[in-house]
Amino acid sequence: MTVLDRHPTLFALGITLLEILLGSTLDALRKPSERDLAFPGDERRIIRDSVTAHRLLEKRVSRVSLSYKAVVERCMGCAASRDLDEEDFRREVNNRVVLELEAILKYTSLGD
Repeated sequence: MTVLDRHPTLFALGITLLEILLGSTLDALRKPSERDLAFPGDERRIIRDSVTAHRLLEKRVSRVSLSYKAVVERCMGCAASRDLDEEDFRREVNNRVVLELEAILKYTSLGD
């Protein structure tokens, strides 16, 4: 399984959650060395985004909330080939992402 096999919607959700927490776009947070990363077969630049996101998760998000970091990683790492139209998969995403985010919001300063 490669980075390119990630569930595109959940990968995008993970990136969006990261951007929300950090208050900036992934592009604005990239190091110059990450801007031109390109890999064969990665036209959507998922690998480049993963490199930047994982750096930010380790250096910045882990200092704020390990739980939030885990949710973002769960979204970005999802390799399920299932569709969100499937009730079971949607329930799983709700339980492992939405409910986790609600709990984080309730029990951390992120909710203030």
